[in-house]
Amino acid sequence: MSKVFLLVGERQGRFPGSNCLYLKGVKSRLLVDAGCKREQIMNLRDKVDGVIYTHVHPDHITHHELLRGKRVYMPVADGNFDTIEKLSLRYAPEVHEEWTRYVNTVFGLKTVPQHDHLYEPWESISIGDLEVEAVPAPGHTRGHHILWIEKHLHLSDIDLTSFGPWYGHPESSLEAFIADIELAYSLEASYYTTSHRERVFTRDEVLRELDRYRNALERQLASVLELLRSMGPSTPKRLAREKVIYKRYLPGHEVVMNYFEINMVEKILVYLSASRGVVFKSLHGYVARDSLQPVRHS
Repeated sequence: MSKVFLLVGERQGRFPGSNCLYLKGVKSRLLVDAGCKREQIMNLRDKVDGVIYTHVHPDHITHHELLRGKRVYMPVADGNFDTIEKLSLRYAPEVHEEWTRYVNTVFGLKTVPQHDHLYEPWESISIGDLEVEAVPAPGHTRGHHILWIEKHLHLSDIDLTSFGPWYGHPESSLEAFIADIELAYSLEASYYTTSHRERVFTRDEVLRELDRYRNALERQLASVLELLRSMGPSTPKRLAREKVIYKRYLPGHEVVMNYFEINMVEKILVYLSASRGVVFKSLHGYVARDSLQPVRHS
């Protein structure tokens, strides 16, 4: 029977910090992700056989070079992105140079882990006496996975933070993220962890946390809709200037954060239009339906 240990990252795991898991079997040892504290990985690197990445995001691969020579398991959707340049063009194509400076500055990241094995969605990964099932949750990124280790479920970046879901890349999907949250509700385990909370949750606790997380998403939707009502016909770029998603930008990284905010606002507007019918797109931008005044005929 395997044991699962939560390694809480910098800032109690809050972004740009990130948590790792240490999986200990009778004969095998694994890390999940490499974004926790440097000293944690230094202390364990000679004791682990490999590392499984939930997805290739800077905060999850930060210290990957400390694990050089260990067997690397990576989602198949992330397998072709083996350089920082390729990642920058994937995650932020319009501002890829600024994104590269951002990850160099914030994470000290200049390279990407090279894989030994690309795992498929729903694949059971067996390493010695350890077995990990990769559950696809592609709303955050195409390669993002939840990991199931016996009675333990690692929700990764369904992170249960007060910020709520993050879906700022061109490939991210708000609709898919909503489905991922519903999936998380349905997966019954005894214990749960996430990449950005500092504790282990029981089943009852995680259900309450998922309710709060879903409510945080509803607040994101409501904030964008309320701002649109107040501004009239508007574009995602114009709405994003009001920092409706992020309340502040990291100094020196305003371009990248604004880019992510524009993407999130646009995805919200499309969702409010297609799925809820409270927004439509006009020649002058998006419009909130209930902000329209009736036409008066003489």
